Amino acid sequence: MGKPALAKLLIRIMKIVTSKTKATLMLDTSVYEAIKARVGTRGVGAYLSKLAQLELARADYSDDIDAGYRAMAADTEYNREANANSEDRDSEAKC
Repeated sequence: MGKPALAKLLIRIMKIVTSKTKATLMLDTSVYEAIKARVGTRGVGAYLSKLAQLELARADYSDDIDAGYRAMAADTEYNREANANSEDRDSEAKC
């Protein structure tokens, strides 16, 4: 396989592996200019994509934490034990 054929094959593989969808976004001019100043004209799309991925991951993590707190709040036995331990520590500290 010659170099041009190998290059075409690698480009085809990269297109398969890196699936992307084009989106048109409306940004405030000041926001776009700030992003462009930070990452350059050709890096805006990658920057926004990475930012969105991080935000989605944070939102998923936040949902897990909220669900955990709701489960703890609903666990009356756990709350009863926690309150008893807290009261025991308070009475020991007063002695």
